[in-house]
Amino acid sequence: MAKKNLMRVQGKDVNKPNAYLTIQLADTKSEVRGFGQPVTRRKTKEMAEAYFTACEDAWKLVQEIESNKAYAALKKLPGFKAMRSLVNPSQHVSGVFGKEIILQILSLRHCEGIRYIHGRDGEANTLILAGVNEVGTTIKEDGTVKAQSALVARSVMAPDAAAAVATDNTDDGGTVFDSEVHDEGTTIEETRALLG
Repeated sequence: MAKKNLMRVQGKDVNKPNAYLTIQLADTKSEVRGFGQPVTRRKTKEMAEAYFTACEDAWKLVQEIESNKAYAALKKLPGFKAMRSLVNPSQHVSGVFGKEIILQILSLRHCEGIRYIHGRDGEANTLILAGVNEVGTTIKEDGTVKAQSALVARSVMAPDAAAAVATDNTDDGGTVFDSEVHDEGTTIEETRALLG
């Protein structure tokens, strides 16, 4: 029997104003909207700390390469500058997405979930959110079923067609946004303080 994907939240019922309600979430393997598992605040902090520690360990290696003359040739490689930029402790490792944009993405036709994508915004690391829909399932080598997803494009009416078409521009020339880059970025140190 498959493991149930349950989430408990504090809510209200007629007899118990502080009752815990159990919610059955979508299947975590074969349905796109069910991808992922709920985590506690403690688990969030633990996973974030593991990432921060890995970045800091990589940053120590970068500093060793920069300070040791024996590694001078490594500093000249194009990949060194990229690595330095990616693991720099002053890079953003956390950002805020407002509920309006999350709801707007989720309201896209056929949207079943949100995919995060790592990106670069100028010199800063960033995350991008984009809506996804379900495009079927695939069977993995071990026989398990895994959902597949594809990015959802916002559909708008073309000025010369009755049917909606996916496009990068609206019929009045304005831009259509179907993804969001985070704002309010924080560094490792600032995010640690937020997590307590």
